[in-house]
Amino acid sequence: MNFDLGIVFAPATEMIRDLRGTCVGYATLLATLARAAGIPSRLVMGYVYALGMFGGHAWAEVMIGENWVPLDAAIVNAGAADATRISLAASSLADGLGEISLGGIQQVFGQVGIEILAYETGRKAHPVAPGAWPFSITGDSYENPWLSISLAKPAGFRFGKLDAVWPDRTVVGLDGPAAETAVLEQHEIYPWEDPETAVWQKLEGLVPEGKKGRLKIMGKDAFSLDSVDGQRSAAAIVRGLEVWIIKAEGKDAPLVLRQIAESIQISGLSD
Repeated sequence: MNFDLGIVFAPATEMIRDLRGTCVGYATLLATLARAAGIPSRLVMGYVYALGMFGGHAWAEVMIGENWVPLDAAIVNAGAADATRISLAASSLADGLGEISLGGIQQVFGQVGIEILAYETGRKAHPVAPGAWPFSITGDSYENPWLSISLAKPAGFRFGKLDAVWPDRTVVGLDGPAAETAVLEQHEIYPWEDPETAVWQKLEGLVPEGKKGRLKIMGKDAFSLDSVDGQRSAAAIVRGLEVWIIKAEGKDAPLVLRQIAESIQISGLSD
């Protein structure tokens, strides 16, 4: 499937034929496949937290025993969908789309304010102060406990983009004294993908025909690509289904990237 924001609601036959749609299409197709396998299913609409924001979303639920279990074909987990989803309406669509596409639910979308009061990592709860940002900056250091990452900026650089939301994947941006730029981005690997192949594809999209290499991030092997002219460089390391990508552009891009790579701390890195 490929995302196509021009297609919201369409029957599963169209999804199978065209393999294009929004999250609603992904959910519709997944629910249809579940039913074809004899598993009761329904479509759910609500909100999901991803890449720095809550946004309108759709996913499927399947009945396992007496429980409805959420499965998300668009924002994928290794198993059941995680708790970053807020359900507003669920329907079998037996009576058509009106139940979830019209009326009250449409009035709710765009009118909701969501405040995070606490989050949990490693079975430890972390309270969040009202209006607090997920990150802090102290001198040359950036720390984001929500994502369990931190890094130090190279000498002469300043912190730039810090508040990007989807579809911008930037977590933190850095601006250099001679128009150099560097960013840390958060990407994903789908469970059915080979991690190494997926990472190289992402890097090659950033540095076409670059020179492949390896470097160390926190003692772990990371993938890297440097352009022949030294103006672009990118490196990636995997954490579960996440891919953290550092990319740099401008003068001495490979050096800038490696300075950031030496300072970055990412908890829970995979072996």
